[in-house]
Amino acid sequence: MTVEEAIALVERLLKRGRLTRAQEIVFRYTWEGKTYLDMAREVTYDPGHIKDVGSQLWRSLSQALDEKVTKNNLHGVLQRSTQQQNVCKLWKDIMLVSGV
Repeated sequence: MTVEEAIALVERLLKRGRLTRAQEIVFRYTWEGKTYLDMAREVTYDPGHIKDVGSQLWRSLSQALDEKVTKNNLHGVLQRSTQQQNVCKLWKDIMLVSGV
């Protein structure tokens, strides 16, 4: 999954449109494995603000997915979510074709 695909998935999951600029920065840099301090240095935000934005983003994703999301498990959680969505879509397609 690319970072663009992951952002699109997150925006669908959160159901509130686009991520804010700060949220997108945190998400992209987290996807690349960067620390909050690295992010803050590269985009000249206060490190505390970056950490707060990240914390809120992971909390929102955790609620949307009913699974704890952190910087460290972001890739795995989103991969599982995508796989589950694909299975559900396949099951619905099967049900439609079979007329159940």
